[in-house]
Amino acid sequence: MGTDLTNHFISTEPSCEGKKTEYLMGYLAIMPPLPQNQFVALSNYDRSDQRDNWATTAKPPREYAFEVRLGYLFTAQQPHSLAVYDCYIDSWRDHMLVVGDPSCGGARKLGFMGYISSRPFPGSLPIYRCFDAQATNHFISLDPRCDGKKLEWLAGYVASRPYRIESIMYLPLVSRE
Repeated sequence: MGTDLTNHFISTEPSCEGKKTEYLMGYLAIMPPLPQNQFVALSNYDRSDQRDNWATTAKPPREYAFEVRLGYLFTAQQPHSLAVYDCYIDSWRDHMLVVGDPSCGGARKLGFMGYISSRPFPGSLPIYRCFDAQATNHFISLDPRCDGKKLEWLAGYVASRPYRIESIMYLPLVSRE
């Protein structure tokens, strides 16, 4: 008769949450504290006369009005994070955020903004890259429905506030030998 795997789980509690402890799987590594300036604000700005939304960490020209703070990008590479670039399609007058592609998909690169997590973490928010075909405008939204426009993809996860992460735990693969 086979082993019933439905009642097995991993716990970080020594008491195994009141259940039977089968064996020690391994130890959790705790990431050292991050530098004080670990986050940079990512905000949405709007230029209504050009129908251009711009998600950036930079201070845009005065023609762009602040809309909303989307969250915070990491300033240093973290586990499961990807570089974020500020890009521009000249022919469309369209700013767009690009994740993980320093060539900006052929658009003009305005600069590097920070790092975004590809996985959720405590205190994170998902952000979505969207496209408004009528305005030929890429934009970033906290709304997975993209305010009624086309969802391109989940861009990643940003911190909801610039707090200090005390630790992130990782469970290394350990054999039972």
